[in-house]
Amino acid sequence: FNVLNTIGRLAYLEKAEQTEEIVYSFSDMLRYILKRDNTEDVKLRDELTDVQNYLKLHKVRFGDRLKYEIDVSEEILDLTCPFMIVQPIVENAIKYVVETREKGGQINIKAVVSDEVVLIKIRDNGDGIPEDVLRSILSEKGLRKEDSTCIGLSNVNSRLKYTYGSQFG
Repeated sequence: FNVLNTIGRLAYLEKAEQTEEIVYSFSDMLRYILKRDNTEDVKLRDELTDVQNYLKLHKVRFGDRLKYEIDVSEEILDLTCPFMIVQPIVENAIKYVVETREKGGQINIKAVVSDEVVLIKIRDNGDGIPEDVLRSILSEKGLRKEDSTCIGLSNVNSRLKYTYGSQFG
């Protein structure tokens, strides 16, 4: 972190604003990941800040090919949720929508309260996951080591069910 701070400070002194912002975003992302216990709950605010940092890094990589919007009301940002439930889904959207399309893609993250339940909706403008693959991911059956692309989604689903009950995921 000291090295990253030094690089960020150098970028500031050289008036390289974009480099400074990315270095600090990357540093914050690493700090968030490395200083947490995977079983710990976090504030939704922190989870979304981490995702925002992740998206900023990819925005530099993809430029106008990546468009994203995060829409969450202030009143639910201090509620807690399991650690790393949003980023793996966003990562899949980048891998399967933004990277694979010449014109890139759009990712929208929205959280709303419905019937006293917080719903986090992560949408992209891709073609979607084939129904049989989605069933396999959500049932956790048929996942093989070579299906590493599905592991993040499966883990998020499992942790949500474990934390909140089988009706969630």
